[in-house]
Amino acid sequence: MKRDLRSEPLYREIEDYLHDVHTPGLGKLADARDVRVSSDGRWVALAGKSYDALVGVPRSRIALFDAQNHEMMMLDGKRDDIFPRWSPARNLLAFLSDRGSQGRFSLYSYDPNDHVVRALAQFDGSAESLSWCPDGTQILVQTAESGAERAGAQGSGLVGADADHLPDWLPEIEESVPAHSWRRLSICSLETGSQKLVDMPGTNFWEAEWCGSDAIIAVVSDNPREAAWFDASLAYVRIPDWSCETIYRPAYQLALPVATGDGRYVAVVEACCSDRTIVAGDVLLFDRAAAWHSTRIDTHGVDVTSVCVRGENRFCFAGIRGFEVAAGEIDASDATARVVWHTEGSWLRGYPALAPVAAQDYVTVSHSYNTAPKLVRYETEKGVPAILHDFPHAKESNREVAGRCSQRSWTANDGLEIQGLFVQPPREVPCPLVVLVHGGPVWAYTNSWRHFTPLIPILVNRGFGVLLPNPRGSSGRGQAFARMVLGDVGGEESGDILTGVQALIAEGVVDSRKIAVMGASHGGYMAAWLAEQSEMFVTAICAFPVTNLFSGLFTGTPTESLPEFLDSDPFDVRGRHFTRSPVMYAPNVNAPILVIAGARDRCVGVTQGLEFHRALVHSGKQSELVTYPGEGHGVQRFETYVDYCTRVVCWLELYASGARSRAS
Repeated sequence: MKRDLRSEPLYREIEDYLHDVHTPGLGKLADARDVRVSSDGRWVALAGKSYDALVGVPRSRIALFDAQNHEMMMLDGKRDDIFPRWSPARNLLAFLSDRGSQGRFSLYSYDPNDHVVRALAQFDGSAESLSWCPDGTQILVQTAESGAERAGAQGSGLVGADADHLPDWLPEIEESVPAHSWRRLSICSLETGSQKLVDMPGTNFWEAEWCGSDAIIAVVSDNPREAAWFDASLAYVRIPDWSCETIYRPAYQLALPVATGDGRYVAVVEACCSDRTIVAGDVLLFDRAAAWHSTRIDTHGVDVTSVCVRGENRFCFAGIRGFEVAAGEIDASDATARVVWHTEGSWLRGYPALAPVAAQDYVTVSHSYNTAPKLVRYETEKGVPAILHDFPHAKESNREVAGRCSQRSWTANDGLEIQGLFVQPPREVPCPLVVLVHGGPVWAYTNSWRHFTPLIPILVNRGFGVLLPNPRGSSGRGQAFARMVLGDVGGEESGDILTGVQALIAEGVVDSRKIAVMGASHGGYMAAWLAEQSEMFVTAICAFPVTNLFSGLFTGTPTESLPEFLDSDPFDVRGRHFTRSPVMYAPNVNAPILVIAGARDRCVGVTQGLEFHRALVHSGKQSELVTYPGEGHGVQRFETYVDYCTRVVCWLELYASGARSRAS
């Protein structure tokens, strides 16, 4: 394909479509990633992404919904606002923003009574999260130094990169323990405006919450490297002497710690994870009054993705259970849980979450593939959700046909049931098929609004079916199912995907001669791997992939967790770091391959795509490498996304449906 596609009719068509999709939400929120309710239930704070204009990267913004007057307003500001949290004592919102210095987040407050934003505190690093003291007088802020890594799920890169104004000729330095890469805690007093650094050198705080008014509960490690998170433990830190007690060392990963107001009960999620910030697993409940006795809570098949405090001895949770998302309550006094809501749609963008309100209700953003996001209140007594607000979205038109999304189950080679979603175009069958493999590998597709990628409606509207499989390793089927991928990346999960395709072929809804596979991150790895292991696919698109599991171990960031997922010594040339690397099998590929990479990708490294592309070319195979100079681990800029969608559609129509000539 040409380097510059902007004059191509397909580019202009996709650009017009994306303008139609995003224009109604300019300057507003069209969905949300985070939702919080004030203590009196009047105000709902929502955080999400919003374009001011359809150029560049969307801003992170906060909106407030007034449940009394049913009005939605945006918090004013010219930069990014994130992480809204209400005071437990009054209607005062604390949040983080880089209003003072681009890319460096500080602590602010907003009072909806006088509509004033106030700067509360700045830090040596950039603030990432905050927690209110139960009495509302202090705020705990977790910060990251300028050299700290963002998680791959956040696009990779350094936390302070946007705030770095050093000359571009200065070298980059990498040390055994990266300098200026620690995550620390500060306590800010609202009454005096003073700050107190939690003085614990050598401790890296990944997440932290108040545990009563005299202690902190935190996920910690003794090393700031991204890989250290995978071995982090749960710690109890007393104030003000900063004495630290390790109360739990997990077998897998920990996240989402939260404590009741009196500090007696602590809940945390333990899960098999492949990415920091993507967590779905079991709730562990700790009782401080019983020497930190722990109980693994039975959440009735729900892989928990969110936990909040409901009251003195109650927590509420949200998560995934098969095709459903579900919400429930935990009674800490007897360590029992019950599921009170479940739906076949989804809540919020990403993994499901909700906010408790009143004694037993919840507020969240609800949606499904064909139902646009809405702010809703789940009223337990009435048994039905009440719609509070419709978010702005483009209306359906004759040329915007997103197809129909349905649940699918099939049997893997070893008899295991595998689930997935299939989006079928409205035109005649059988249709060409795109298998879209998710990242992770520990993640999951849910029945969400257009799956939050306009690429799927674009493909469906052009006659492609899209299969979204959740093979073993995916969330929502329990931790035993998620752990099936450990030590076997690219193994049985490959068969799980192939048998899903075969089931659609047998049903007669897809054309066996026109099947493509694509994905990003781990999905990009699987697209490359499947194209080599099966002749079923006529083409593959590998975006931001790991393709050499040996070199990827040393050129990426989260890939340092690969030894656990491969159960292999990386220096054993007969081990899985070599035998499961797509680059080693380049001569086996018969299908043309499109490889997409980001030049600023610190998660897997741009060289991973380059290695695979050149191995294919060296083997006499057909390959094309597209490298976006300003992107990291994923596509962020609007202009890049238009180009990305255009190239994907052009490639698929050329090789998987024969609808396009090679001219473009």
